[in-house]
Amino acid sequence: MSELVEKAQKITSWTTHKLFNEAQNRYFQPVLTPIIAGSCMCLSFLALAIITAFLAISQNNRVAISKRYDDLSATSLTMSLTKEMKNAYLFYELEDFYQNHKRFADSISWEQLNTGSDSQGNLEDACTYTKVVCRTLSDTCDPCGLVYRAHFNDTFTLTKVGGSTVTLDPTVGWKTDRDNKFDDAFEKGDPDRDRLTSWMRVSGLGGKTLKPYAKVGDLDKGDYTVAFNSVFPVNSFSGQKRVILMEVGDVVGAFGWGLPLLSGAAAGLLLVSSLVIWSVIVAKLAVTLVLKAINKNKAAKAGAGREEEEETTYQSPLVSHM
Repeated sequence: MSELVEKAQKITSWTTHKLFNEAQNRYFQPVLTPIIAGSCMCLSFLALAIITAFLAISQNNRVAISKRYDDLSATSLTMSLTKEMKNAYLFYELEDFYQNHKRFADSISWEQLNTGSDSQGNLEDACTYTKVVCRTLSDTCDPCGLVYRAHFNDTFTLTKVGGSTVTLDPTVGWKTDRDNKFDDAFEKGDPDRDRLTSWMRVSGLGGKTLKPYAKVGDLDKGDYTVAFNSVFPVNSFSGQKRVILMEVGDVVGAFGWGLPLLSGAAAGLLLVSSLVIWSVIVAKLAVTLVLKAINKNKAAKAGAGREEEEETTYQSPLVSHM
């Protein structure tokens, strides 16, 4: 057994030497000329174009309805489905709400949320811009930080016109968040726990915060009434609130990242291709000019050599008479 272990160690060390030491050799490192770099970028943009084309095609068959509700005096609105919706979700969207702002996103204590407790000093350092009111996490003690204090608290119900109320499944959070990231004491027993964990995972989009509210399932075509309780304030930052009924697929939802990404990939591919062509033309022109200069220099040197030879072999006619 020891011999096998020694052989395995030798093979491992030899493989490591081959993979890592030889890769440091300059002969294994590519020269990033404009043509090579441009070709690599063209291949990358081409792959991105293919992927985004697939996303754009998959989005064409999806259904999504978005309506603003913060400016309504009523407490409900109607959404009309012209065709069936499969695997529908109810989303909410906040416009001009920068959840990814550094000061906002950093105002949270992950140790408190993960373990259920943290020291007072650590909470004061982690939960900036808010007063720390508790040292441990329990059912009666809210977590510290701006992210939790500003969590979205509007509520929605969905009812088909002339029919019954649609069941909304609140389990929209990540399974890893439920099992590993948040302590059991965090809003334990609260049906909105998944919505809170989804809110605590800050959005990476610019001025738009899009979050899932509930799973809806399959919906028949027809009119649906969305009743809402508008509590979350947006007037202080001139924001907007929207409720979205979206069909979600295995790859992408209905809202449009496919076409913008496809346009960006096509523009990048065109730009890099133009740069590669321009580099090839300029390189050929430069080579031509250099070769002309070399040939001209050689011709000049050859002419100078002949002149010197003629000067050295020439003798005056007077010398022969002397």
